[in-house]
Amino acid sequence: MNLRMSSSARATAITLLVVYWLLLFVSTHTPSGAIPHPRVWDKLLHFSAYGGLTFLLAWPVTARSGPSVGTYVYLLVIAACYGAVDELGQILVPGRSAEIGDWVADMMGAVVGLAAYRLCLAAVTTIRSQTAEARRPITVRAKGPRFAKKKRKPSEVRSAN
Repeated sequence: MNLRMSSSARATAITLLVVYWLLLFVSTHTPSGAIPHPRVWDKLLHFSAYGGLTFLLAWPVTARSGPSVGTYVYLLVIAACYGAVDELGQILVPGRSAEIGDWVADMMGAVVGLAAYRLCLAAVTTIRSQTAEARRPITVRAKGPRFAKKKRKPSEVRSAN
């Protein structure tokens, strides 16, 4: 797949990732009740947060190294390690706790985030190739008796001179 990305698009992807990751860190390390959060199942929040994080992480990483199984495994390892450190760090935050169920929800979200990224990547690649195909100039080659060159008789060639 062709993943060429302009430097401004790459900068945008990295900026979105950094801002998202910082917001995620702050929200998970703020004492419970200090930030109002929606009344949603806790695991759904973990799932969504890590799905978004992994999606945004995949964007600049695969643009640089290319999409491969190794790259996707690498991204999941990053998400798993950060999720574990994030959960363990919450032990030190008043009103927070570390739960293995939260980490599992993080990892499930990361897998779905990568799958969503992969689907988006395939869609963008398909659209780009179709657009490139549509821009390609159409060459028409005339065939058939109507367009065949008429052969001149030697007498017609001499008389034209």
